Amino acid sequence: MHKERIVTLIVTSADEINVLSECLRVITEMSCRILNVNRGLPIQDIAKATLVIDTENMKQEIETLLEKLYEIVQVQEIEILD
Repeated sequence: MHKERIVTLIVTSADEINVLSECLRVITEMSCRILNVNRGLPIQDIAKATLVIDTENMKQEIETLLEKLYEIVQVQEIEILD
């Protein structure tokens, strides 16, 4: 399975209604706990959110979570911080 239990994701997306809530829904559906959310002010219609999640109960690989997040049309980039 995945190596890291606590994972920090930086999600860059279009600044549209419900994008962050949709990302959070996907994360919780994958049995991850959300530990912290920090969303900066949008710049030129681009929003960045830093999400700290606990993947201990996740049954799938982190790549599967990333794939599901990229299915959200407005998500443009996802970085995983080491």
